Amino acid sequence: MCKKEDILDGFKLFKLKAKHYLHRFCHRIQLPYICFIISIALSLFILFPSLFHSIPILEMANQNGIFQYKLSLSGRLLFSDDASVQYPIRVSAGGYSEQIMEGAEFSLTFLSATRSDIPIVISDESGRYVLEYITFGGSSFVTTFRF
Repeated sequence: MCKKEDILDGFKLFKLKAKHYLHRFCHRIQLPYICFIISIALSLFILFPSLFHSIPILEMANQNGIFQYKLSLSGRLLFSDDASVQYPIRVSAGGYSEQIMEGAEFSLTFLSATRSDIPIVISDESGRYVLEYITFGGSSFVTTFRF
């Protein structure tokens, strides 16, 4: 009977010490401040979703090696004579895009995991689009697209 009480007392002592050290740890890391900062950040994410779109997440991912290449695409658009073009025209590669408000010249810099078979989408307001796959030999590419 004495052994059972000793085991029970040892368990109670362990439980009491664990509570004590957990309380000291939580008090030391200032948990209320961390919770406050997280709640403010979440509120800002909800109220202003476009505010955090400018955070360079892809640049940070590039430093870790996910996107290995920083590529630059520039060129001109050729329009057929009978086509009616509705500006703005959007040139897109991956999550990056550029709007052409007038004229036919564009320049786009984007991150990519590969240099081959990169889809480039050119579209206008009427819903017409051109999809072409290009392969980069270096870090920049100059081309002409027919639209």
